[in-house]
Amino acid sequence: MFKFDVPLDKKESAYIERRRRLEEERKARIFNSKYRTIGFNFCIVILVNDLLYNCKISQIYEQQESENQKAINKALNEFRSNNQKPETRREWDLNDPNYLKKSTPARISNDDIRCGPASIQKFEGEDLESNIRKLYQQEQNREWLNQQMNAIQEEKNRQEEADRIYNQRIKELDDRLCELTQAEEQCRRSVNEALTKYNQELSKQKNHENLRENEKLNNNRITHMLNVINSDMLTENPQVAQSAFGPNRVITDRWKGMSEKQIKDIEDIRKQQVENNNRLKKEEKLANEMWNEQLNARDRAALLIEREEQRKKIELNKKNCRENQQLALEQRGYRDYLDRRIYTNEPQFFSQFNTTSR
Repeated sequence: MFKFDVPLDKKESAYIERRRRLEEERKARIFNSKYRTIGFNFCIVILVNDLLYNCKISQIYEQQESENQKAINKALNEFRSNNQKPETRREWDLNDPNYLKKSTPARISNDDIRCGPASIQKFEGEDLESNIRKLYQQEQNREWLNQQMNAIQEEKNRQEEADRIYNQRIKELDDRLCELTQAEEQCRRSVNEALTKYNQELSKQKNHENLRENEKLNNNRITHMLNVINSDMLTENPQVAQSAFGPNRVITDRWKGMSEKQIKDIEDIRKQQVENNNRLKKEEKLANEMWNEQLNARDRAALLIEREEQRKKIELNKKNCRENQQLALEQRGYRDYLDRRIYTNEPQFFSQFNTTSR
């Protein structure tokens, strides 16, 4: 592998010397104005070709030498990294940068047997168990935090249960209100049906009265016609006393007064009219009284329903107030329990630190 190392140095020195000599000759030719103005020099061309060839050969040798040197350095570095590690040296214990970290400390604990009276390793105010104490404190804080989280979760659950009960009560009240509304609607419907039936009865009665009135008018017309037909004027009765202008008119110079029958008929008609008027007034009064009673009954029912709703609402508010007061008492008792039983040692525990200047 290294058989041409020494000859390579001789060749290289010869090559360098030759290039230096050729360079000096070239300078002499270039700077000499006599030779520079002369025509083509074949010897110079041959020398230039030889120079170029030698340059290529020297570049190849330099490249091979560089590659060989890289291979030698790589093998040397691999050997050093594999077989000459710093840990395998005899003086590694003196040069180890982690020597102090790996060594045993001068004192492990307060009861270390290596620490005698003259060791000067124990000082006032030192706390070698600070890590353990910090772990205990962290564990205690974690336990307190868990207790607080549990208390918050329980409070949240109680609040959710109270909200659920409140929503259920509201739903029950809404259902009751719907039932009362339906009952009121049913009552209103019944009143409307009764009023409709009453109006129908009044309409039938009025129609019946109209029929009676029409029948009466027809009878009167028929009677009038009969009277006219059977009157003294048409029958050529010499006792004609009625005027030709109407059945109710008479000829004054011939009229001798009304007969008892006519007077009786008039009295009967008058009495019948008075009776009809009295009967109609009584029926109208009775209808008004019935209508007023229905309105009063409806008002009383609505008033009773409203009073019942107000009473239930007041009872529900009182019950909610009592429940809220009970929840407030329970929460106050739980806070007093935490302050008096759970968090009683906190001031004494933290007051034992930072009591000296050390």
